[in-house]
Amino acid sequence: SQAKVYPTYRIRRSAPRMGSEKVPRPIPAPRMPASRRRTRGASTKEASHTMKALNRLLQRVAATIERHAMFAPGDRLGVAVSGGADSVCLLHILRELARRQKWTLTILHLDHQLRGSESSADADFVRRLAAAMCLPIISRCANLPAAGNLEQEARRARLAFFREAIHAGTVDRVAVGHTRSDQAET
Repeated sequence: SQAKVYPTYRIRRSAPRMGSEKVPRPIPAPRMPASRRRTRGASTKEASHTMKALNRLLQRVAATIERHAMFAPGDRLGVAVSGGADSVCLLHILRELARRQKWTLTILHLDHQLRGSESSADADFVRRLAAAMCLPIISRCANLPAAGNLEQEARRARLAFFREAIHAGTVDRVAVGHTRSDQAET
């Protein structure tokens, strides 16, 4: 008779969650498409230039937050993350600044279900990103009416979702990312 071979699993030494017998395996960080990844042959000069630009960006964002008294040290911030470049960039910046300001971040994602499988893929990406960054996430699906102004209804759904997170006491404020060409939400 042949011996049976069973799969083996790595065991993490950290304590499991309460009420859980199995320790969940870590979710791999989302990967940037190969065409956008930096090559290994990038020079130290290029890396230094990138770090300087990143530090300048962080300083500008921190100064804007302070000038407009957007957040206070110790605030619990909800970061609206759609999965697009603007919101993911905002998340990375606020995560870096959160260490200095003692902010607690929670990712807020609302799936409008307007683009079928692409919407689901965005939601999956945001969940994986939250897991990779070890940040809590609140994710919901919106049920938008078929009639009326779809953009306005989507905005109302987002704002209601943000208000719900604030009223539940999960977050104190919500940060949203926009570029100059976007219509600002209030």
